[in-house]
Order: sequence, then C-alpha cells, then structure tokens
Amino acid sequence: MDTGIAFTLFGLEIRWYGILIALGFVLGYVFVSIYNKKYGYDKDLPIDLILWVAPLSIIGARLYYVIFEWETFAAQENTLAAILRIWDGGLAIYGGIIGGVIGALLYCRFGFYD
Repeated sequence: MDTGIAFTLFGLEIRWYGILIALGFVLGYVFVSIYNKKYGYDKDLPIDLILWVAPLSIIGARLYYVIFEWETFAAQENTLAAILRIWDGGLAIYGGIIGGVIGALLYCRFGFYD
C-alpha cells in the first residue's frame, strides 16, 4: 500500500498532498474572510482573490516542477500531455508560492473591485 494515499473515492486515489493543498486554500480563504470582515472590505473580496490565486498557484507549482525535472518530461513521447497530467504527481511548493504571489499581485492590480 502506498503511504501517500489517504483514501480511495469512487476509484480515484486521494493523496495526502492534495488534501493539504486544499486545506491551505480553505485556511487562506478563512483568514482573508476574517480580515475582510474586520476591516470592512467588499464581501466578495475573499472569493475573488481565491479565483485569481488558486489557478495560478497550481500552474506555478507544476511549471516549477517541470522546469527542474525537464529531462524526465523531454524523454517522453508526448511531452505536452505528460506536462499537463498533474494527477500523476509533480507539484513543487516553491512554484506554488511564486504563482500564488503573482496571482495576488495581479488581483491587486487588475481585480474588478469597487
């Protein structure tokens, strides 16, 4: 049995790192919601921020992993398909942080808030 697998749901293996990533997003949302309410910002700010940060952090995590493991991906027959298969593993926390910060900066600069 693989110790990285938390449980199986309808034949899909749910891994611990996926649970921890999701928990990080939930805790980030809770923190921003509390901060948002305390300082009286727009009530939609937390979910809007997550919509910018979450995809860019996942893309950043995958991109960082692919860059540093390029030999592995370049050796495969269909390189692009291998890069896009994030469910096969391969996310790097540094890239996730970089992507999340970029997402937050883009939201601060271009976010559609009043």
